[in-house]
Amino acid sequence: MFQDMANIAPSALAKGIAATIGLPGDIASMLPKNPNDPKPLIPYPSDVLPTSEAINKKLASAMGGYKEAQTVPGQFADSAIQFAPSAITGPGGV
Repeated sequence: MFQDMANIAPSALAKGIAATIGLPGDIASMLPKNPNDPKPLIPYPSDVLPTSEAINKKLASAMGGYKEAQTVPGQFADSAIQFAPSAITGPGGV
């Protein structure tokens, strides 16, 4: 049980960091683009900012893939650790 929790900690932390860093890119990707503007004067934020999915892919490949929790306590630990980076930055910290 504790071994499972220890094994998923680095993966869960990486997922949480990716979600926190990629939040502006995720929001920007939801903004509509003007299809009638073939070449805007400034780039769209979604073209510049990385999304959490893109960051997750890079981190997962660097780590050799994410470990998945095998036990219920491991799943709880995974969820709690993923929230840690956002909790540390606090409100308005991003």
